[in-house]
Amino acid sequence: MGVGRKSLRVSETGNTTIEFIGFLLLLVLPLVTYFVQITHHSIMEQSSREILREIIQIVKTGDDFNTSISIAQRYLSLHDSQSQMLVSCVSGDCPKRGSIMRIYLKSGGLSLESTFRGSRWG
Repeated sequence: MGVGRKSLRVSETGNTTIEFIGFLLLLVLPLVTYFVQITHHSIMEQSSREILREIIQIVKTGDDFNTSISIAQRYLSLHDSQSQMLVSCVSGDCPKRGSIMRIYLKSGGLSLESTFRGSRWG
């Protein structure tokens, strides 16, 4: 008999698979995070554009300019409480029919603007 010689065998067949999955997670996780952030930004931008279109429709179709702006402010506060709206006159006898108005919408880091002609204001 040999004195104190014991042989110990260790099986490493599963370690390669675990290392591969670990490195794959380290590589894929930033890509997933990037695409989630891009998707979130795109959805927020699309939502802001839709809100701006609705605000323009509210202001254009109203009979009274001040009432239309008030309704548009309420609509904005209901749909996006962090956004701010600024209405300015570009040309014409503001706010009258045929005058050109501009609306700025600031939502988070996004700034949108649109120019339109007043249609029904007295």
